Amino acid sequence: DAFDPKRNRHNNLLYGAGVHVCPGAPLARLELRVVLKALLARTRKITLASDQKPERASFPASGWSSLPVFIR
Repeated sequence: DAFDPKRNRHNNLLYGAGVHVCPGAPLARLELRVVLKALLARTRKITLASDQKPERASFPASGWSSLPVFIR
C-alpha cells in the first residue's frame, strides 16, 4: 500500500506495448512531469481524506482507481 513509481514499470499497460504502443506516450509523460513538478513546488502537505475511502483498481490495472486526498 505504498506509492512506488518504479514498481513494475516494464509491465505497465498504460501506454500499450509493441505495435499497440501509444504514439503520444512521450508527450503524456512530459506533461505529467511538468504538472507534478509545478504542483509539488506549491504543496506543503498531502494527507488522505479521512471521510472517504480509497478504491483499489480492478485487473488489469493496478494501484488505485480513487484516492481522495487533501493538498495544502
